[in-house]
Amino acid sequence: MKKDTIQITKEEAFIINRCIQYFDNETNIIDASLNLKAHQEKGNQYEIDGFKKLIKQLKEQDKTAKKITKKIEVFLHGNEDEE
Repeated sequence: MKKDTIQITKEEAFIINRCIQYFDNETNIIDASLNLKAHQEKGNQYEIDGFKKLIKQLKEQDKTAKKITKKIEVFLHGNEDEE
């Protein structure tokens, strides 16, 4: 099966890259982890489950964002390994 693709300009790639960098997944993961710890201390199981799910989603999102950023950097600046 063929992968879905889109075509974007370098200007669009630059803007997407800036947006990814602006959205700080690591800070959100830290914040969610602190909230999780607080709810664990209080024994709020519903909140614990919610924050565990959120942290898992944020980590996966961060992983995907890093892959996209790498592809965009290569697109915008070329592959530095080729030199």
